[in-house]
Amino acid sequence: MKCLASVAAIALALAAGLLALPALASRPPDPARDERIEHGRFKPLYLYKPEGPARSTALLFSSQRGWDREADAYARALRSSKTLVAGIDTPALLKVLAQDGDNCEFLDGDLDNLSRFVQAYTRQDDYRPPLLMGLDESAALVFGALSQAPPKSFSGGVGVGFCPFSPLRPPLCAGTGLRQRHEPGGGSTILPTSRLQSPFFAVATPASEACGARDFTNRVDGAELRWPVRRQAGAPSAVGAALLAYGTLAANIAPAHRKPEALPDLPLVEVAASRDDPSHRDLLAVLLSGDGGWAGLDEEIADRLAAEGIPVVGLDSLRYFWTERKPDDVALDLGRLIHHYVETWKRPRVMLIGYSQGADVLPFALNRMPPSLRQQITLTAAIALSKHAAFEFHVGAWAGQAGDFETRPEVDQLAGAQDLLIICGQNDDAAICPELDPARHRMRILPGSHHFEGNYALLAKTLIDGLSAPEAR
Repeated sequence: MKCLASVAAIALALAAGLLALPALASRPPDPARDERIEHGRFKPLYLYKPEGPARSTALLFSSQRGWDREADAYARALRSSKTLVAGIDTPALLKVLAQDGDNCEFLDGDLDNLSRFVQAYTRQDDYRPPLLMGLDESAALVFGALSQAPPKSFSGGVGVGFCPFSPLRPPLCAGTGLRQRHEPGGGSTILPTSRLQSPFFAVATPASEACGARDFTNRVDGAELRWPVRRQAGAPSAVGAALLAYGTLAANIAPAHRKPEALPDLPLVEVAASRDDPSHRDLLAVLLSGDGGWAGLDEEIADRLAAEGIPVVGLDSLRYFWTERKPDDVALDLGRLIHHYVETWKRPRVMLIGYSQGADVLPFALNRMPPSLRQQITLTAAIALSKHAAFEFHVGAWAGQAGDFETRPEVDQLAGAQDLLIICGQNDDAAICPELDPARHRMRILPGSHHFEGNYALLAKTLIDGLSAPEAR
């Protein structure tokens, strides 16, 4: 009943936005809640912020006409239902991607990154996987991103006027399940995939009927064709069907992770051990994520440690460092975190892990911890440790700009500490390892660059091996 009530509430809110579309389309921007910004490849980006906490986040692609009155009206209608909307100018994005020189594009990764940024930028309390919506030609991009994405990346998608043809050049990469046929004249025909990781609603228009959207969605498990609905007067409206489809998906969105009740001022993620391993019953892991938030590599490593019988508590660095911190603050917060989980989970030994930005701040924190706390840490692993650390989020970090604090002096203070393991990719130009003396620092060099070619199994094995090495306590 609670779920049905939620669906009804969101549907009513979206219906109100639908009825107000003519007025919304002519209303001037609201400086307090409308904002034009840039982030990564998304230049420009149109941000529509609801009053109060958002119930959902929508990444809305415009049609090939760019960010026009139609796209603006959709965004405002969604915002009226407590949706945080990030509006994407599709022609501008396609132009940026065409200049990349890559053989194919992982659009799902760009969108996941964008969602984490806008939810942190607007200070949302919990991270919720976004919903994707595409208008006209962009509807195929939504389906493609859903098809190539790992599980749990998105809550679903809506494609208005969906036709299974993507204008993107270079094409989308296959990812976890995208199938396509590259056309001689450019672009790609999207082929039905066996099963989507998250649901997709295609909203029918005359154009989509002509290009076979009905047959396409019938052949995809997880896809559904929605028909236009009639407003108070006039012809049936694809807009109404799109907003109601969005409401159906939005009603089922939950935070990506259950928020722990303890330490409410810290953005934490708990990952329970998925099996019992007697050799690890006294051990827990604390993992500081990279600056993209709790995603990708962080999730993979946490899951693999959990499979070894090691429960993990993650600290989302994107959210944590959105407020400026000092090295002493990080040491104090890690001390509180470790004390709480050692007592709560009854596991006295701690593996302290940081990736990227999370690794960069670890030497500062270790050097400021009291000896009693350091003695509880069996192994500290700094993955992709770089030459500079940032203690506050800034957009330039995602553009490759260095942080303000040099890590080398802090790392040198830890020389000879056998409980510190530094892990670098052999092709990572930002890594500190080439500057360090292997006789004084315990290091492991793995294939790949900053993301280790996605070989998370090897990375997790390196961590586990670090625990059993003779020099580790």
